[in-house]
Amino acid sequence: MAKPHRGSGRRGRRFGAAPCGQVNAFFSSRCVVNQDCCVFDASSDAIFVHDAGSGRILAMNRQACELTGRAREELRGRTVDVISAPANEFHAQAALSRIRSALTQGPQTFEWRLRRQGCEFPVEVRLKPIGGPGGRRVLAAFRDVSDRQAAERRLVERERYYRTLIENAVDGIAILSGDGRVRYVGPSITAVLGFTERQVLGRSVLPFLHPSDVGAARALLRGAGDGSQGAEVRRLSYRILHRDGRWRHHDAFVKDLRHDPAIGGFLVNFRDVTDLLRAENAARTQERQVEHLARLSTLGELAASLAHELNQPIAAVANYIGGSVERLSKRRGTLASVLHGLDRAQAEALRAGRIIAGLRSFTRRGDHQREETNLTHLVTEVAQLIELKAEMAAVDVTYDLRHDLPPVACHRVLIEQVILNIAFNGIEAMDTDWHGDRRLTLSTALAGDGARLSIADTGPGLGGINPDRLFEAFYTTKKHGLGIGLSLCRSIIDSHGGHVWVTAPAGQGTVFHVLLPALAAAHRV
Repeated sequence: MAKPHRGSGRRGRRFGAAPCGQVNAFFSSRCVVNQDCCVFDASSDAIFVHDAGSGRILAMNRQACELTGRAREELRGRTVDVISAPANEFHAQAALSRIRSALTQGPQTFEWRLRRQGCEFPVEVRLKPIGGPGGRRVLAAFRDVSDRQAAERRLVERERYYRTLIENAVDGIAILSGDGRVRYVGPSITAVLGFTERQVLGRSVLPFLHPSDVGAARALLRGAGDGSQGAEVRRLSYRILHRDGRWRHHDAFVKDLRHDPAIGGFLVNFRDVTDLLRAENAARTQERQVEHLARLSTLGELAASLAHELNQPIAAVANYIGGSVERLSKRRGTLASVLHGLDRAQAEALRAGRIIAGLRSFTRRGDHQREETNLTHLVTEVAQLIELKAEMAAVDVTYDLRHDLPPVACHRVLIEQVILNIAFNGIEAMDTDWHGDRRLTLSTALAGDGARLSIADTGPGLGGINPDRLFEAFYTTKKHGLGIGLSLCRSIIDSHGGHVWVTAPAGQGTVFHVLLPALAAAHRV
């Protein structure tokens, strides 16, 4: 199919721009039949001159021939239906009716459809009455509007496309003025907050925010930027009142687009994260329960040693007190010897108390508040428990601890749990089937801007196992292990902004390393 002519798209002065006096004078002269007139042909529009009585074409310019694909001889004396699309509304009588309306009612503008070499295309027609020899005439200026209509269709489709995206978006979108009033809000507001667009347009969002979050929102709108190009995107977390009366948690990203005439305000993309926060809180609660159960499991492994360790000071207390009572009742011994016995009983009781206090501290759930401490100090806090486990396995424990390490910010109980888990793994690696050297070494050292703990055993080593797999959840090399200990250790250290890894020195044994950032570096995590 032939492509319709686009000659009317050329830029130039519209024919109707000529003064009326010049046009009337032109068509009052013999130039009406002079097809070589340069003024007539200079128009960028296709121009026809019609007889108002019959509607027949009296004259036309060169652009008219190009637009219709017909010679002047084919057009002169014919009615407009010869070049019109074969539809009922584009017949000769309809054209004549419009021509006569131009005479009686003044200039007319409307759309018409032409046909050129079997191809139809739209044109904009402007009719204007003019004077001429032998009666009234009507000038018709045709302009091809195919490109314009195609552009309009594309614009409509594009608008429908974005409207569909916005209407079906899970997130919300809004445009706010500097004082927080809603200038625009997407249809998703109903799904997100229960309100309709009409209910919130023109209203300020600030009264809907939780009182604790209003200040941050005001500060962001006031200081988000100066409206200049390239203003950064700001993030805002807040609580907002749902239509059902419940507080919902939102995350929003705010962009200052006051400089953009198409926006003229703050563009806000917001999302309801209430369910996500609940899920995260539930996951954290479950993680803490797992941590607590892991600590109880650790104590279960130490039950026999703890009973033995507590039995010694308790038995000593009983002996010292019994001896003191006997001396007092039989009036034997001196006051100094009785007081010595009571002092020793007190010391053994305090020793048992320290053991119990350490157990209570290690097994408590706690609120996981971080505090400033020293990595070496944490090792010494759990050293007694490590030595109890080592004594059961006939393993020697040695220490190489530095006391000038930078302070770290951590959850003491969680890091102590990491130390115990790794130390116990090392001790268990040197079980009764291992006949080599049985030694566990804990050392601390400076490492960049942090502190490092290394726990080395002299067991059989990794045996070709990929070191990274040791930290995978539910992966274990133990016969009765669950595979959560080292995975839990990695999660705890990662949450502190640290790093845990394992190396296998040449020969035998493994070394686990724990790196924690120093206090200043931890604040940047």
